[in-house]
Amino acid sequence: MSHLCDNTSMEGKTIQVEFHKNHRGKELAREWLNALDKSARGIVLAHIARLRAGNLGKVRDLKGGLFELKIQYGPGYRLYFYKEGDKLVILLLGGDKGTQSSDIEKARRLLAEME
Repeated sequence: MSHLCDNTSMEGKTIQVEFHKNHRGKELAREWLNALDKSARGIVLAHIARLRAGNLGKVRDLKGGLFELKIQYGPGYRLYFYKEGDKLVILLLGGDKGTQSSDIEKARRLLAEME
């Protein structure tokens, strides 16, 4: 069973954060981010900055290298990412609580595409 935790064990380490490009060359996480209103985009960008600083925040391990970052703002935004070791986070896509189930399935497909 996956769990939600405050994961600060990487605090102070600089992490490279990248946007994944799917097989069509689209960056789904960036497209989602750009579609948000200015306030929401700012909140999400602040969470991405925290990721870069090594503070993962409230993260749920979805197994197989897939993680969900919970952002307590608006409709309950989520960022789905792949974490490779201590140095790299690849943002797969974003969504909210209402699209969570389908977003997790999409993120799993994107992750499988990477392998």
